[in-house]
Amino acid sequence: MKKNRDSIYIYLWEEFNTVYIGRTVNPKGRHYQHKSRESESTYKFSSEHHVEHPKMIIIENDLTIEEGIEREKYWINYYKTNNEYVVLNKSRGGQIGGQLKPLSLTDEEKKERARQYKEKYYNEHKEELKLKSRLYYETHKEELRNAKREKAKTYYMTHRDEIIESYYKNHEENKMKNRLAFKKHYQEHIEEMREKYRERYTLNKDKKLSYQKEYRETHREEILAKKRAYREQHKEELRLKAKEYREKKKQK
Repeated sequence: MKKNRDSIYIYLWEEFNTVYIGRTVNPKGRHYQHKSRESESTYKFSSEHHVEHPKMIIIENDLTIEEGIEREKYWINYYKTNNEYVVLNKSRGGQIGGQLKPLSLTDEEKKERARQYKEKYYNEHKEELKLKSRLYYETHKEELRNAKREKAKTYYMTHRDEIIESYYKNHEENKMKNRLAFKKHYQEHIEEMREKYRERYTLNKDKKLSYQKEYRETHREEILAKKRAYREQHKEELRLKAKEYREKKKQK
């Protein structure tokens, strides 16, 4: 559709044989006004009869303003002469005011109205939206996960230095907080934690011993070299400990 070309639209409540005819150069914006403004006759009618606001049906488009004025008059007259329909229009149509006028709202007021409309719509269709969201997630699970990973990777690459700097800045503080929090949790749940550690040790005991044995066999020379180096480096300390141990044994 060309810019600033007029359109004729209708709202139809088939169960009530009721119709509203209008014209606009901005169907999307005009539809929002009909649905959200309490002063609009379409809004009032839908609210009074406890029905959902109907969708906008474009019956003619790509008209000049003059053509739009005449065609609006024609369609209002058409539905009024057809006794099967009740016409909500109060005027006979054709006014210049039938065009969409810009809202005299600030950006903040527009944002607030949009937020209120979204909140209202969500509350009215909460279960339906949740179901749609779950179905979409199930059918696009892998695609969404890959997109999330890619987004995180891209973000990290573009903010790498900033992330690393932030991490090291808060590392020590967070480390101490986590340590204190863990200590407090451990003291409050000491028996439970001990039981968990015992279970974990029992489950992984054979695996751990097997791994240690395999490591000793594959790194035998390296381990022996480290032991020799340690004994050489701490010779005097080890000699004193051995002496203390023998003396304690004699006393027993």
